[in-house]
Amino acid sequence: MTSLFARVLGVFVALAAFAMMLVTCVDVVGRYVFTAPLPGAVEINELLLGLMVFGALPLVTLAREHVSIGLLDGLFRGPADRVRQAVLNLVSGGVIGITGYRLWLKADELAANGDTTLYLRIPAAPFGYFMSLAAGITTVILLVAVVRAILPAGQGRG
Repeated sequence: MTSLFARVLGVFVALAAFAMMLVTCVDVVGRYVFTAPLPGAVEINELLLGLMVFGALPLVTLAREHVSIGLLDGLFRGPADRVRQAVLNLVSGGVIGITGYRLWLKADELAANGDTTLYLRIPAAPFGYFMSLAAGITTVILLVAVVRAILPAGQGRG
């Protein structure tokens, strides 16, 4: 299940990145070769960037490939290191959980107002909901990591 989820989301993120590259390429060629930039290229790239960043967030968290600083790692061993990991994951989960909640409220507001992008008139709310859901999934991944850090090795890892 996790593998399928990661693959599907990974393909989605890769497609968003590819689409950003394609939009930028068409915009630049159009601008400098034909003196006709791609209409709405900035808006499209802004939306794709949001999809890409928030879509990658659960993947990076699931694979534990996020950027981290190990300044104090050597100070913690055994149970103390497990507690440290649990606390860090809990704090991270809380922050991203609050962020996801606030994104959901903002998406509700965008939907209620019928907000769209300025030039292409693309509805903004679905992008907010996607980012909120991605943050929620990341929160769940981090909370599972809290449980795994607390439980002794071999328990809760099935």
